[in-house]
Parts: sequence; C-alpha cells; structure tokens
Amino acid sequence: MNARPDLWALKVGGSVDEEPEALSRLLRVVAELARTTRIAIIPGGGAFADFVRIRYAKRFTRDDTAHIQATLSMAQYGYDILEKLADSSPAHDIGELDNALQKGRIPVFIPYPWILGADDLPADWSVTSDTIAASFCKLIGARRLVLLKSVDGIMKDGNLVVEIEANAPPVTDVVDSRFFASLKPCWETWIVNGRKPERLKGLFETGRTEGTRIFL
Repeated sequence: MNARPDLWALKVGGSVDEEPEALSRLLRVVAELARTTRIAIIPGGGAFADFVRIRYAKRFTRDDTAHIQATLSMAQYGYDILEKLADSSPAHDIGELDNALQKGRIPVFIPYPWILGADDLPADWSVTSDTIAASFCKLIGARRLVLLKSVDGIMKDGNLVVEIEANAPPVTDVVDSRFFASLKPCWETWIVNGRKPERLKGLFETGRTEGTRIFL
C-alpha cells in the first residue's frame, strides 16, 4: 500500500442531501477546494440505505444480504454525487482512484465489489458507511478523514464536544459502534456539519473548524 498523506478523504453523509440544495452547496465548495488539494469522496447511503433498513426490519433479508444491499446504496448515492460534483470520476479500486487523481479529477469511491473482499468489516449493521470510510482510508493510505454529516458534531448535555479521544469514545449515535476502533494513530479525523460547507473550507484553510476532532 502506498501512503497518500496529502489526500483528504471526505465521507459525504446521505443526510446532507435531505435539506434542499445542501448537497449542491457542499459539492461546489469541495470542487473549489480540490483545485489546490487532493480530495477523495466516500458516499454515505442516504435514502437508499433507509430502504434497505426498512426491508431488513421486516425480516425480508438476512444480515449478509442487507450488508451488500447497503453497500450498493452507497454506490447509488455516489452516482448522485458524481452528477453534481464537477470534475469527478467513479473509483472502484486504487487504480481508478490514482488514475482520477493523476488527471486532476476528484475520485468518488464506489465500494462495490471491493466490499466483498473486505474481511475486516462484519456483514451486519454494526458497520455503516462511517467505518467503511475509515477502512477505505487504510486501503489507500490516506491520513485525513472528515465525516460530513447533518449535525455539528458529537454533543454532550446539549454542548458540542470539541475533541474526543478515540480510545475513550462517548456513547453516541452520530457514528456507528465500530468507527472509533477503526481509526489509526496520526490520523486527522473530524466530524463536521456538511450543510454548513464554510466550516469545511475553514478546516482546509486553517486546520481548525467548528466540529468534533477525534484523536488517538
């Protein structure tokens, strides 16, 4: 595995798209930032994954089937992102990712069929696109991961938690239960509100922003 320490991995949560025009506003900022910084996108599952959850809750599918279907929902949302994000290309593997970066394009990770060989990811609902994004960072050697969600970060008693240690994570439903354990030392990891893209821009420009920073 070749390290790509200068690459920013941005996981774009499906909930960002639930507010009209929020996804388009965010992706315009991402396109602007990508002019001077290498960026890769990991899509969430959004409404596509919600459909899978509903079918699973009604016992129409097994855990392993729902796991694959949820991964395919990330691909569906990924193509929504590709439609809206200027100068982007789908990337199913490292070769396609590097090819996109070499051409000055923004790779959008499509996790199928890669997920079929990812033995470190349990085939159940304990793993969501958050942990898949962290696994993707390990795969490509990225050391900067930003989860762009529809919340400001992790909250405690109504207040934003500015920093947390991954080895002592709080109880939260903002990320899945395996996410913190999937992070590696020396990573720069943030949870930022994707509906407020100026915060992402501030992080790129100053190294700090309003959100939750996770450290090891």
